[in-house]
Amino acid sequence: MSVDLSQFHEVFFEECFECLDLMETELSSLDLEDVDLEKLNTVYRSAHTIKGSGAMFGFDGASNYAHTLEKHLKSMHAGDVKITQETKDILFSAIDFLRGIITQLQNQQAVDQDNLQKHRDSIESELCRLAST
Repeated sequence: MSVDLSQFHEVFFEECFECLDLMETELSSLDLEDVDLEKLNTVYRSAHTIKGSGAMFGFDGASNYAHTLEKHLKSMHAGDVKITQETKDILFSAIDFLRGIITQLQNQQAVDQDNLQKHRDSIESELCRLAST
């Protein structure tokens, strides 16, 4: 017996948008001179939630993109990456892009997988570059 998960899609979308809003709020209020690790952890947990829920519903592109964010947020929390305005700007860009992906999924529009992968690679490259400086 299989369960039709599409009946839960709207809850998934609502949760994603709440997580994205929370990520933006916490990131906006992050003081670069005295980083509150709990705020950063909240951003991480939100990305983690989107990753896990997206995978459960078969939205692999959104899940993989959120995983990239989650991985780098974990490095930031561990102190491996200094959080700068540039780091925040990259994260804001990633959050905006992920919001667009979730909106497309909600509207049952096809997600351009090539564009998603290019953006994910770009974010990955930028955050890795910052980790090595």
